[in-house]
Amino acid sequence: MIIMGELPLSFVDNKGFRHFCSVAIPQFVMPSRRTIGRYVMELFLEEKTMLKSLICNNKQRVFLTTDLWTSIQNMSYMVITTHFIDSDWCLNRRIISFSAIEDHRGKSIGKKIVACLQDWGIKRLFAITVDNATANDIAVGYVTMQLLSWRNDDALVLVGQYMHVRCCAHILNLIVVSGLGELHASVSAIRNAVKYVRSSSMRLRIFKQCAEQVNCPKGIVVLDCPTRWNSTYLMLMTALKFQVAFDRMAEMDKPYEAYFAEKENNVRRVGPPGPDDWESAERIVKFLKANLVDVAGGEYDDAFQVSRPFFGYAKKVSVQNESRRVVSEVERYLKDPVEDPSNLKLNVLLWWRVNGSRYPILEKIARDVLAVPVSTVASESVFSTGRRIIDEYKSSLTPAMVEALICTENWLQSKLFANPVYNLQEDIKEQMFHMDYKKNIYILIFFLDFIELIRSQASTVEAVSADIGVMDV
Repeated sequence: MIIMGELPLSFVDNKGFRHFCSVAIPQFVMPSRRTIGRYVMELFLEEKTMLKSLICNNKQRVFLTTDLWTSIQNMSYMVITTHFIDSDWCLNRRIISFSAIEDHRGKSIGKKIVACLQDWGIKRLFAITVDNATANDIAVGYVTMQLLSWRNDDALVLVGQYMHVRCCAHILNLIVVSGLGELHASVSAIRNAVKYVRSSSMRLRIFKQCAEQVNCPKGIVVLDCPTRWNSTYLMLMTALKFQVAFDRMAEMDKPYEAYFAEKENNVRRVGPPGPDDWESAERIVKFLKANLVDVAGGEYDDAFQVSRPFFGYAKKVSVQNESRRVVSEVERYLKDPVEDPSNLKLNVLLWWRVNGSRYPILEKIARDVLAVPVSTVASESVFSTGRRIIDEYKSSLTPAMVEALICTENWLQSKLFANPVYNLQEDIKEQMFHMDYKKNIYILIFFLDFIELIRSQASTVEAVSADIGVMDV
């Protein structure tokens, strides 16, 4: 409970919790915070041993993502997450290291990665996914050289030529942020308007009143993180729904206009947003929505449709290979019927789990390649905050305890909530079975009650049986 709820170890000293436990389970002896700390470390080591055994026995190549965080005490932490597909074709993602690091230099990052590989006994590495910082180039180069020095021919693929996978989310974010820079004034005007509304509870209350007066939809505007284009998209999308409310705000709230006359960093604030700004925001949202949905695999407006060369290629593969003589597993794989590329619900891992035995060599390659993480989002999601700041509670703990808490929470979540293959139809059948079972029980109970009622009113059981044609129960 303490680990998965991210509660402080001192939670066991809470008087309310102690009283609750004394009433609910009087026999339970509440441990001290020191005992809880010892239990956390014991569970961490136990789970680490099991996970290490899983990774070693799996004998698959692993992939790493990594990122850096800073505590409120200005102590830097580095997280390393491993990704691999197990023998059941389930994609696994586990945090295997969360430790303090002295600086953000490439060599220091590389040393941490190598030490982590040695600690976990990982001897086969496919690639490392990181963002485009120069320090990461140095780090990946250092790791590659160290693995080559192990004199293990199977440690790397193609001598590490493709070791460095650049985070696509980071690249996409840089592109969009650069594009938004061309419309900086409109975005800044709306951002400042949202910032004003969210700066105090009184301003927020006035804004809600304005929204009600002009019949805006229910909800609230959100402030973005300027370096995250998807959060800017959410801010603009919600702000557009309240455009009339912002206009009403300018009429009702005098400080609103005065806010934009003030200077910020010796420059007058941009805004308030005008008709041109809202029109620009609408175009931006439409474009970003098209890209968001395209990445997620859904439908989008024809005006922003992006060509998908793979679709055309996939449809032509079978035709091109019909006249060729099948001499290898690869050719047989390419000659076999192609799955419908427009089927967005196709589970690739499940497909290989079912069909992998037909291509034993390609199956091994696919298990390696399909586990490559294309972004570092998995590493960045260790904390829910976007600022990469470790909270006050975790900052007060030792680095070893911080690692134990974060890693163990990740491992327990993976074990308790893992659902690799969810069959909706089977679940519905099971639910219907239980519903029918309960319905039949209720009918039987009603029927027996009905018989008992008639029996109590009839002069004899035989007479009742003869009248309604029911055998004695």
